[in-house]
Amino acid sequence: PYLNDAELFARFSRFGAMLSSEPPAPLTPPFSVQVLTLSGDVKTVDDLTADMRVCDLRSKILSHFPDVSDWEMQLALRDTALQYDDGPKPLGEVGLDSEAKLTFLRVTFVRDLVGRWEPSEEDRVRDWMTGMTIAPDGTYTCRSGMIRDGLVRVLDVGEREVNLKRTVDDANDHFFKLSEDGTSMVGHCPQSGCTWTLRKQ
Repeated sequence: PYLNDAELFARFSRFGAMLSSEPPAPLTPPFSVQVLTLSGDVKTVDDLTADMRVCDLRSKILSHFPDVSDWEMQLALRDTALQYDDGPKPLGEVGLDSEAKLTFLRVTFVRDLVGRWEPSEEDRVRDWMTGMTIAPDGTYTCRSGMIRDGLVRVLDVGEREVNLKRTVDDANDHFFKLSEDGTSMVGHCPQSGCTWTLRKQ
């Protein structure tokens, strides 16, 4: 049977009352964080929210440092460095709030990585590292140009250690340590057990 107008109105009124009784979702107020450089400069980054991603924060910070590339920037929250893999995480998940202060460090040794590298003749598995070419933005190609989605991640500034890792899911790690003169780097893949000594061309 069809409902008349009065019955329809009554039903929708009860439904509306049910909806209005539910508490509204809390809104996260925007906040700011301070970014401190080693030279003593302080930059304030505004309009952040707890659900904003770390990669979005990095973009906002880089707007204050136009001459710095993303892979040159290392951020530390208290004693913990924010890694590339933290990019998709919400700020609240990594402990960033209005009380947080970030330390900004420009990593200069990565400039020595830019260019073409080749594995040594002694390396047992050479194909993967053949034609390793690192671009000024930290991306790289290798395996004679067949792999084109590589990205350099800085692991340890003092030890000059990086991870040459693809951006696809479940990619292997390739941990390398750059020599002091920037002409060679020695590394290995923990998943495959392969080792390499790359020399700059």
